[in-house]
Amino acid sequence: MRTYPLALTAALLLATHSVAGQPNQLLAARPLETSPAAAPRLDRPIFTDDLSHDPLGQVPSHWAALEGELVVVARGADQWLTVGTEVGEASMRIPHPLPRSWNLGFDLLNEKSDASDVALIGFDARGKELWSLELGAHGGDTVVLSAEELESTSILPRGSLTGRHRVEVRANGSHLDAYLGSERVASVTLLPGDAAQSVAFRLADRGQSPLITGVSLTESGDLGPQTSLER
Repeated sequence: MRTYPLALTAALLLATHSVAGQPNQLLAARPLETSPAAAPRLDRPIFTDDLSHDPLGQVPSHWAALEGELVVVARGADQWLTVGTEVGEASMRIPHPLPRSWNLGFDLLNEKSDASDVALIGFDARGKELWSLELGAHGGDTVVLSAEELESTSILPRGSLTGRHRVEVRANGSHLDAYLGSERVASVTLLPGDAAQSVAFRLADRGQSPLITGVSLTESGDLGPQTSLER
């Protein structure tokens, strides 16, 4: 009886299986491969703020107002960033430009149906607007991620943006994905060189200003190839 090295025996056994009702058909054997362990994903904190350290009614200490007035308010057990004017822009105080790949998550609270109008804006090093993610565009349940002639739009079921939701934006170089909870709601691939160097929130008061808290910005590892939802 012939004997085979252990590795070859394993390869032959793996290559023997039933195909289309033909049991034990021997297929061409492939060498056994060992997959390398997945590289650990980098997740370095850059900025985090739940507004809990700021006095109510005051300007949040870790934010800069690019337009309008910012104010800290309480809702339940949490403190939130909102605007004291009709429109306001809020920028995180971070010392360096955004890395190539980053994740930004935040809690969004809309207390009134159809009153949401909040956007995340990406800027270049000179402060030029490159792209915008609008949540509740025009006071509805629409999500729009746009840049130049690129646009990704999702029309959500009525009331989808009312209440409290977790929003996440993931940037991998020039590719952007936006999530509402676990659902991806927008995705675009920007033109080369259009990766943002900074971002800011734009909040508009349409009878009830939207509020944000639980902001977390991290540098992430390479997220790999993305599938665009552009349309």
